[in-house]
Amino acid sequence: AGGLRRETSASSVEPRSAERSPDPARRLLWAVQVASLEVYQLARANPAQAGMGTTVVAAAVIGNQSHVASVGDSRAYLVRGNSITQITADHSLVAAQVEAGILTPEQAKTHPQRNVVTRAIGANPTVQVDMRSVALMPGDALVLCTDGLTEHVPDAVLLDVVSSHGPEQAADKLIELANAAGGSDNISVIVAQAERPSVKSRLPPLNRLYVAAIAAAVLLALVLITAGILVIGNALAQGSSVSTQTSTVQAIRISPTATLRPTWTPESSCSRLLTPAPGDPETLNQTGISLLKILVTLIEQSVLPMARLLVTLMAANEYLRIG
Repeated sequence: AGGLRRETSASSVEPRSAERSPDPARRLLWAVQVASLEVYQLARANPAQAGMGTTVVAAAVIGNQSHVASVGDSRAYLVRGNSITQITADHSLVAAQVEAGILTPEQAKTHPQRNVVTRAIGANPTVQVDMRSVALMPGDALVLCTDGLTEHVPDAVLLDVVSSHGPEQAADKLIELANAAGGSDNISVIVAQAERPSVKSRLPPLNRLYVAAIAAAVLLALVLITAGILVIGNALAQGSSVSTQTSTVQAIRISPTATLRPTWTPESSCSRLLTPAPGDPETLNQTGISLLKILVTLIEQSVLPMARLLVTLMAANEYLRIG
């Protein structure tokens, strides 16, 4: 498995200072060695318990880093996705014979001496402890178990159960399967799973400069639109003023003493009505309406979506901050 590192300790008890070591692997190693010494001393003090011993597999998980200690044939497995990996080595007679090429793995499973271990807790004053460190990924599962489980439950079944159940349900199911298959030995199982990240934790942190840039863009667009509306309003006001002044001048020119000389014809009059002069209010009104339509379209297609995006980002930012 990726990130797997194996370390084997010396056959001597770690000094007492290891209990307060900042290294969790060293503290775990010290704890196993001290436990082995305690068992050894109790066995020697009580003749009825002479020869007492056991196996052990233990793990300390700090963040995404797991440290595993093992002695004997109790195992630790790493379940990752659709694969299962045994991350401890069996300290047993048949395992040594398989490694030497004397037995095949299949022969070892049914060998009459398959339960004979070559290392055990309490067998001697000191014990050699295998230490392994594994970097866990989200969704990974660690399975710690005795040989009472692996004697009856194949690795493929173990993988299927752990992959399809939660940790507690998986442990109960594995014990149930081992018992149903014979339950010939002590069955102990621990299943621990690395948490999968929540949706909230998978969201990247929002860049405040990014949010500020969008806010500035929306504000600038609003300012430009407001300026455009003011310009159009001013143009319309000026057009109305020119129209009024022209009418006044014409009224002054048409006086009782003036000689009226009509210079218009019905055709020219109709032409004027149908084609207003550039300064006429009708032309200015049509131009203003067209510009207003453009501005409304601009607001609908750019400013409003940008504003909605800004509000969404700010809401998401607040959600992440609170959560």
